[in-house]
Amino acid sequence: VANRRLPRASETRWNFKSRLVKTVWENYNLLMEVFQLILEQSNWDKDTTRDAKGYLNFLMSFENIILLAIFCKIFEKTDILFKILQTKATDTVYCCKKVNEFCELFDSWRSDNDFDCLYNTAKVKNTNVEPFYKQRRSEKTPTAYEFYHRLYFRILDSVIEQLKFRFSDMKHLGFIKLVDVTNFPFFSRSF
Repeated sequence: VANRRLPRASETRWNFKSRLVKTVWENYNLLMEVFQLILEQSNWDKDTTRDAKGYLNFLMSFENIILLAIFCKIFEKTDILFKILQTKATDTVYCCKKVNEFCELFDSWRSDNDFDCLYNTAKVKNTNVEPFYKQRRSEKTPTAYEFYHRLYFRILDSVIEQLKFRFSDMKHLGFIKLVDVTNFPFFSRSF
C-alpha cells in the first residue's frame, strides 16, 4: 500500500534515528492507513496483526504525536549540525561557532508561539490530547496544554545543555587544525 520502507534504527548512528522520526512524521497518515488495512484484512498472520495494532496504538497516542513533532523539528537542525561537525572536524573554531549558533537557535524556540505551532500541528493529526502520565495526589492536575508545554521546554533545555556540555572542551582542541592538509600551504609559508 505505502510502497515505501521505513529506515532502520541503528544502535551506533543517532542520525539514522532522526531519519526514522522524520519518515514516520512525514508519512503519518499513510502509516495509519497501512496499519488499519492490516487490521481489517483477515489474511495476515497473528504476529503481523498484533504488531500493526501496537503501531496503530502508538501512532494514535497524542503524546507520541507531539514527541514526533518536537523531535522532527529538533532533528531537522541537529542533522545539519552533525554534517558540519563531520565535514569540518579539524576546524574547531568554526565547529564551536556552529554549536553556539545552534544552541541560540534552540533557545529562540523557547517561546509560546513556537510551542503553540507544534501543539496545533499535533492536534491536527490527533484531537485526543489527554496527557499520559501518573500524577501525584498532592499535585494540581495540569491541562494537557500545560503538560506538553512544560515537556517541550524541558526537551529544549536538555538539548541545549547536552550540546553545551558535549562540546565544551572543543575550543581547547585548536591544535587539531595542524593535521588539516588544506592548511599545509599556509603553514609552509608561516613556519
